[in-house]
Amino acid sequence: MGPHHLDTTATLFHLATLSYDQGKYEQAETLIQRALAINEQAFVSTHPQMAQACYEFALLRHAQGHDDETRSLYERALAARTHTFGATHPQTIETRERLIALLRSMGNTQKAAQLERVQPRSKISGERRLAPAVEGDHKSLYKNAESSGIL
Repeated sequence: MGPHHLDTTATLFHLATLSYDQGKYEQAETLIQRALAINEQAFVSTHPQMAQACYEFALLRHAQGHDDETRSLYERALAARTHTFGATHPQTIETRERLIALLRSMGNTQKAAQLERVQPRSKISGERRLAPAVEGDHKSLYKNAESSGIL
């Protein structure tokens, strides 16, 4: 496994989560961009892993206040999740709801209303971090990533 292997993307996302949690947003962004680039080379735009990469990057860009890029990433994730899972899948609904909330905050209530008509909204259960928390020794995760050329 090397720095461009598909399995590397999971490590990159975990490291991005750790970086994000530590307030290292630029490092988190770099890691997610690398994972997204690997996925873009390996998968079609509707693949679930592509959808997840876009979604994770959208969460980060939103936290950084980049609404236009966040919108584009949420739209990519929503299209992929709708294609792959259908309109009623929980991941599709969550992505749609986040896009609706973003559009409303940007003042684009017409587009938000169009998306709401596609599927009724459900409540998002709390704020979500970039990716599930990494269990175990974070120092060893960083050390392994550095020694394998990921960082």
